[in-house]
Amino acid sequence: MNNQNEGTLAFLLKHEHRDWTTNSNGYDFGSFEKPGLSANAVKHPDKTIELKFYGPFGQLRFRRPIPRCDERGLQVVITWRDSEVKLYLNGELVDTVP
Repeated sequence: MNNQNEGTLAFLLKHEHRDWTTNSNGYDFGSFEKPGLSANAVKHPDKTIELKFYGPFGQLRFRRPIPRCDERGLQVVITWRDSEVKLYLNGELVDTVP
């Protein structure tokens, strides 16, 4: 993180159940926390991923369908610059919040 107005958070979600992205189970991946920044991920039985982020941009919540994944899992990237936050899943931009 260079400053509060610009940054990136990236992580992979993976589970011991190989079919976790397509099965009808729910999974709580827990939280990642650092001073001033946190993320939480939950996979719901309807095959959506819920992501909650808190950082210099305030608190945001996303719930999106899980895209096709391979054995590496689901790559989650959130970027923020000035007043715009972008969410990428497996390299695809899936949401932008002003």
